[in-house]
Order: sequence, then C-alpha cells, then structure tokens
Amino acid sequence: MFSVKNRIKAAFQKVKAELNEHLLAINENTSEIQNNYEYIQYLENKVDKLSERLEKLELKLNQQEDPNLKIILKTLENYNEFISYTEIQGVTGLPMNLIIDIINNLMGKGLIIKKYINNVPYVRITFKNSKKVSPYAEI
Repeated sequence: MFSVKNRIKAAFQKVKAELNEHLLAINENTSEIQNNYEYIQYLENKVDKLSERLEKLELKLNQQEDPNLKIILKTLENYNEFISYTEIQGVTGLPMNLIIDIINNLMGKGLIIKKYINNVPYVRITFKNSKKVSPYAEI
C-alpha cells in the first residue's frame, strides 16, 4: 500500500510539474501578446499623426491653388459655431455656387461638418479627433 501511495504521489508531482510548465508557457505567450498589442497601438498613433499631417499638407496645397478656398477656410476658422452659406457669402462676398462647390469639396475630404437647421445648411470646420487645428499652422 505504501508503494501505491508513493507511485500516486509521484504521478501527481509529475502532472503538477507539467501543469507548471504549461502555465509558464501561457504566461510567456500572454506577455508576447501584450507586447504586440502595445506595438500595434504605437503604430496606430503614428498612422493617426501622419494622417493629420497629410490633411494639413493637402490644405496648404489647395490654398496655394485656390485663393477662394483660403478665404472660405479663414472665415470658417474664425467661427467657433456653425455658420450658414449665406453668412459665408456675406463675409466673403463670393458667389454662392462657388461657396457650395468649395464646401462640398471640403466635406468630401472630411474637413467640414454640415447640419441643417430649419432646412438651412450650416457648416463648421473640423479635423480628425475633433481637434481644432489651424490649416495655416507650420507643418
């Protein structure tokens, strides 16, 4: 009986050792997964920063090509709230069809938020992550 007890005890010790090895492997894998996750977050942050810089570069290039775009962007930048197309026209003196074209172009790039109040369109400049960044800032 003593011999059977020792064999069972030895078998359980062997199983315990194998389980401890398995647990160690799981912990190592968990650490590796955590490191990979942190690196992916780091890369996502870098991609977001690059995206913001590209948006700024695109705005600068467009401003150099079209002085009317610069006027509209400056007008939108000066307003902290939504502004109607008619108000933009009153401030800039630009034709309504030109204002609409430029606003639609900016909306297509995700740089403008548009909403309707009493069936009148209002717009506001916006940038990724809801940060208000001057398109005229140095890159």
